Amino acid sequence: MKLTQEDLQELTGYKRPSDIEKCLVTQGIRVFFGKGGRIWTTSEAVNGAVKGNAHQAEIVIDGPEA
Repeated sequence: MKLTQEDLQELTGYKRPSDIEKCLVTQGIRVFFGKGGRIWTTSEAVNGAVKGNAHQAEIVIDGPEA
């Protein structure tokens, strides 16, 4: 399931995308950037980090979302 920037603001307590990104990446959660620079990830990426199954965090710049 996709977690939007608004979801991530609620989960992390941060409002700025750069703060959300830093928080997630330091915890091993892969983040993506969609149209307009909006940050997002997946619940699978978050759950993998929680379970200790996260791979090295990665930042992916996405093209325009369909």
